[in-house]
Amino acid sequence: MSQYYRIAVATPLRRTFVYLPPAQSEPPLDPVGCRVQVPFGHQTLVGVILAVEHSLPDDVNANKLKPLLQFLDAAPIVSADMLSFYLWAAQYYQSGPGDVLMQCLPSRARQPKPLVRSTETLWQLTAEGKAFDPEQLGKRAAKQGNVLAALRAQGQMTHAQIQAADLTTAQCRALEKKGLVSRIEAVPEAEHAGVSAVPLTLNNEQQTVATALAASLNQFGCHLIEGVTGSGKTEVYLSLVQQVLAAGKQVILLVPEIGLTPQTFDRIQRHLNTRLGLFHSGLTDRDRANTWMDMASGRLRITLGTRSAIFLPMASPGVIVLDEEHDSSYKQQDSFRYHARDLAIKRASSHNIPIILGSATPSLESLLNCQRGRSQHHALSKPAVAARPANIELIDLTQHQHASGISIPVQQRMSKHLQRGEQVMLFLNRRGFSPTLMCHTCGWIAGCPHCDARMTLHNKPPRLLCHHCNHQLAIPHACPSCRSRDLHALGQGTARTEDSLTQLFPNTQVIRVDRDAIRSAAAFEQELAPVHAGDPCILVGTQMLAKGHDFPRVTLVVILDADAGLFSSDFRAAEKSAQLLTQVAGRSGRGNLQGHVLVQTWHPTHPIFGYLQMGGYGAFARDHLLPQREQADLPPYQAMAMIRADAKQAQQAWDFLTRVRALVPDDINQTGPFPAMLAKRAGYHRFWLSLQCRSRKQLQHVLTHLCDSIDSQSLAGGISWGIDVDPVDMG
Repeated sequence: MSQYYRIAVATPLRRTFVYLPPAQSEPPLDPVGCRVQVPFGHQTLVGVILAVEHSLPDDVNANKLKPLLQFLDAAPIVSADMLSFYLWAAQYYQSGPGDVLMQCLPSRARQPKPLVRSTETLWQLTAEGKAFDPEQLGKRAAKQGNVLAALRAQGQMTHAQIQAADLTTAQCRALEKKGLVSRIEAVPEAEHAGVSAVPLTLNNEQQTVATALAASLNQFGCHLIEGVTGSGKTEVYLSLVQQVLAAGKQVILLVPEIGLTPQTFDRIQRHLNTRLGLFHSGLTDRDRANTWMDMASGRLRITLGTRSAIFLPMASPGVIVLDEEHDSSYKQQDSFRYHARDLAIKRASSHNIPIILGSATPSLESLLNCQRGRSQHHALSKPAVAARPANIELIDLTQHQHASGISIPVQQRMSKHLQRGEQVMLFLNRRGFSPTLMCHTCGWIAGCPHCDARMTLHNKPPRLLCHHCNHQLAIPHACPSCRSRDLHALGQGTARTEDSLTQLFPNTQVIRVDRDAIRSAAAFEQELAPVHAGDPCILVGTQMLAKGHDFPRVTLVVILDADAGLFSSDFRAAEKSAQLLTQVAGRSGRGNLQGHVLVQTWHPTHPIFGYLQMGGYGAFARDHLLPQREQADLPPYQAMAMIRADAKQAQQAWDFLTRVRALVPDDINQTGPFPAMLAKRAGYHRFWLSLQCRSRKQLQHVLTHLCDSIDSQSLAGGISWGIDVDPVDMG
C-alpha cells in the first residue's frame, strides 16, 4: 500500500507538504510526531510528520513528489495532543505551521540529528555536608551556607538552578574543597509522587481562595485571582501546586520576565521539596532541551518559565499558573505573534485542568470574562502583612520647584525615609542619560537616520543610541545643521537621574536597574543584594522594577513622570498607565512598615489619579475603562486583528494594504491603511490595516481567506507583511 507523508517544514509558508517515504530506511511504527529531514528547493530542512496518507491528495502532482531523506526519531517526540495544540496556535495566529512547530520545539530539535537527553553537572551534599552546621562557616561565607540550605531542600541542583537561586558555582567549588559538596555528571533523578513540602501559613482570605481552587483541581476552569499588591497571591499558587505535585501531576508556572525568575525560584524552593525546572531565553540550548525532554517524560514535575514555557509538553498535566497575567510581555511581538495567556487558557481546556491567572491589575479581557461567567473571580483585598495600603499623594509640578526632574518636596521626603534607615525607590520608564540632544541655536534635534524617532543620549559609554533599531552614533561636538556648539541634553533618563541622586544624597548607595545596567538574571539579583539585605539605599529604574518584586524595606516609592502614557493615541494607553502606576506603587509598604507613594505630575486633575487614589485600579477598570471600550466598540468587546506591512518605499506598503482592504467583506469593520505610530523603523516604512468584528470565528474565517488570497495572487511582492491577532501594542 502506498504511503505519503504530510509534513510541516521549517518555513514561514502557510501550508504543509507531501513527501514519499525514504528509499532505504524503515519508518517508525508511529511516525506522526516524528521529525524528518527533507529536500526543500536547493536546501534540506527539518520537518515534523503531521499525518500518513494512503492516497495521493488531489492537489498534489505525483511527478513532483520527492522522497524524504531520513527519519530523525525512532518514536514521536511530539505527542498527539501537543501536535494538535501547536497546529491550533498556528491557525489562530495565522502563521506557517512548520515555522510555529519549530519555534515551539527546543532549538536542538531543529537540528538534523537525534534529540538526546544530555547529562549535566549536578551538585549534591556529601555525607559530611549533610551533617554539617552552616553556622560554622561564619558571616563571611553566608552565601556558602545558602548553598548548603538549597542542596538540603532539593537534593541535587544543576548549574541553571544554582544561578536561579542567586548562588554561584564558585561557592559550590569552595564547599567542594571543604568536602561538603560533590559534583557528578548525570541525568537528574526522576521525581516521585508524594512530594513533601514545608507547610504554608495562609490567612483567612488566602485560605478561602485556596479552598475554592482545590475543589476545582480535576476539571477545566479559568480562575482569576485579583489580589492587591502584597496580598500573597504566590502563597495561594503554592498551596495549590503542593496538592498537584502530591497527586503525581505536573505544573507549568509562568512569569512575564526573566528578571522575576530568581525570587520566584527562591520562594518555590523554600516551600516545595522538589526539583524545579527552568525555561527561558537566558538559558543555554542544552538546558532548555533537557527541561523540555524532562517535562515530556515526566521526569520533571514543575517548571518555572517565561512565555515560551507554555509550549512545554506535560506527561501528566495538573495545573497551569500564570502570574501577572495582564503583562504585555506575554505577547510575542514579532514573527509568530502569540499571547501566552490566551494559549494557556486554550491548553488548560484541552487537558481538562485548571488555569490560574493572577494580578493586582487584571487585563480588561480577564475582567470581562469574569463578568460574563467564563472565568471565576477570586479576590484578595488586603495585604498579607499588617501594614495598611500605601498612601498615594500627588506632587503638582506646576506648583513646586524641581531640580534634575526631582521636585523639592520629593527630595525632602526621601531624606526623612533614608534617615530612618529605610529604602526609597524612584520609577522612570525611560532609560539612558537624556531622551533628547538639541541645539539651542537652530533647534536641531538628534534623530535616528533609520527611524522616525529621536536618538537617546547615553553617557556610559558616550553615544547616541536609537532604542528602536539599535543604531549608534558618536555624540557630535557641534550641531550638524548650523555648526553651533550650543548643544544641550533635554529631559531625564535613568542614568541622568542616577547621577543627580548621587549628588543629592552622596552618603547613600544608588542602584540603577534598567536594561543598560542589568544584562542577566544573575546580574539583576547581584545588584539587588543590598536591597534584600535591608541596607538604606535608593533604587532608580524602569519597568524592570515594577513587576512582582518584594522589597520589605522600601517605604517610599516616587513616580517621577506619571504623565508619560496619559495622552497616547493607543486606545490601551489608559489601561496600561493605570496598571503600571498601580504596580509601581505596590512596591511600597510590603513589609511591616507603612508605605507611601509620591506621584509627580503636570496634570493632577486627570481622572486616572482620582480613581487610583479613591477606588484603586479595579474601580477604574470596571467603572470607567470597560464602559468606555464597550461604547467605542473596541476590544475586549470586539475581536481585532492588525495587518502590518513594511516596505522600503512608503507607497508600496500603502498600495499593498489598499489591495488587501478591497478583499475584506463589508460586514468587517476596517480602519486604514494608516501609518504606524512609529512610521519608520530600521529603514522600513510601516503601515497597518485594522479589522474588527464581534464574532471571533467570523474574523478568523476572513483572515484565513485573506492569507490564501494574498499568497495565491502574489500581492505581496517586495513587501514584508504579517497578521497580528489580538494586538496589545499599537506602537
